[in-house]
Amino acid sequence: MKTMLVPVDFSQACDNALDYALKFAQKAKLHIHLLNVYDYAFVSTDPYIWVPSSDELVEENLKRLEIMREKIHQQFGKELKVTCHCQPGTVIDTVNAFAEKHHVDLIIMGMQGGGFVSEKIIGSTATSLMRESVCPVMGIGKEVKFHGLDRIVLATDHQDADYKKILKPLKDLIAIFQAHLYVLYVVEPVVKLEEGIVTGLQVMRALEDIPYTEHTLAHDDVASAVSQFVEDKAINMAVIIPRKHSFFYSLFHEPNTKKLAFQTNVPLLALHE
Repeated sequence: MKTMLVPVDFSQACDNALDYALKFAQKAKLHIHLLNVYDYAFVSTDPYIWVPSSDELVEENLKRLEIMREKIHQQFGKELKVTCHCQPGTVIDTVNAFAEKHHVDLIIMGMQGGGFVSEKIIGSTATSLMRESVCPVMGIGKEVKFHGLDRIVLATDHQDADYKKILKPLKDLIAIFQAHLYVLYVVEPVVKLEEGIVTGLQVMRALEDIPYTEHTLAHDDVASAVSQFVEDKAINMAVIIPRKHSFFYSLFHEPNTKKLAFQTNVPLLALHE
């Protein structure tokens, strides 16, 4: 794990996510990319309304990013490598294209804005990225603070998957932070025993060099089950895999993602197949 991307929209939610990301990156020795995405789609027919040009928007936002970088270096030192970018487009497509081009290993972004409108936009953007991103995405709720990562829960179900590939980023994080991993199977109240055995073996092979403990909960409300486990075990990061047609996929539709992220007050990391 070498690079991190933090989408920046200069909101309060972004500020909190950036603070978490900086402390995370300092510990993990990651290169941070700050990316501001602007949608230059506003057109006014009113001659009395001034609309900045695309070039003016880029210049202004890059200035704000550079000020942000200077403050970061004052607080964390110039050893923490930070690069600033400003690009036009829609957030999901632009972030994914940037992540592929720059070989980003992890995206960290805020889960909630300062008001109702920004909350809905940021919330839905974070949720969509968690479903559709080309790399792992960590959502940071407005109350989440970085206190290290020593207890991580991987919450999953009994669906077949290439766990060796999916869990590699998680294994990297565990190695960096020397964390203990809990594997929590949350299953529907009625599930076939043989399904659980097969999945358990797949996960065991993928985590063969990582110490972990296994737990199983039969529950029809995934968010409540994971939130309770996080509280009981003093977990400081929850990890889930948003696969279509899985019991867990419902988490990635509003308001379930917010419910889980905000009830637990821990980062929510989405891994992908």
